[in-house]
Amino acid sequence: MGHAVKKGIIYRNVVDTTDAPLVQTVEHTVPDAQAMRRFFALIADSPYHALFSFLMATGCRRGEALGLRWQDLNFETGVVSIVQTMQRVKGKGCIIQPPKTKAGRRAIPLDTETVGILRTHRAKQMAHRLRCGDAYEDHDLVFPGPLGEPLGPDVASQAFRVLV
Repeated sequence: MGHAVKKGIIYRNVVDTTDAPLVQTVEHTVPDAQAMRRFFALIADSPYHALFSFLMATGCRRGEALGLRWQDLNFETGVVSIVQTMQRVKGKGCIIQPPKTKAGRRAIPLDTETVGILRTHRAKQMAHRLRCGDAYEDHDLVFPGPLGEPLGPDVASQAFRVLV
């Protein structure tokens, strides 16, 4: 609007007569140990058990977890490398791309329990893949959709809301 005034397109900037909306900050609370135990018990039988366990153990962003490939995970050293992320882009669907910043590319050590959960998840995923046969799309994703396709970030968030 200011640019339009300078160019003589409009006489005055009506935006200058308005008050900016108040920005409300949201205070986040961290769950205590008892709440975490209840949550882990709740997700034990969920198809998203490994995903939510990984997110809780690493603090990764949802898109970082959904973009994670098996080749990015080293079971021997217990380290996961974050080298790509998944995002939903309007008009393009889910796309996998590098993290936005250099700091986003990082290695994260995993505790032995999370490594165990991921090993079990891999075995279940391989068995499921065999049952699906040619219908399964292999993208090497650690947390894919039911037929191997990239799992949409909104699907993971909705599953979390339902469980909570």
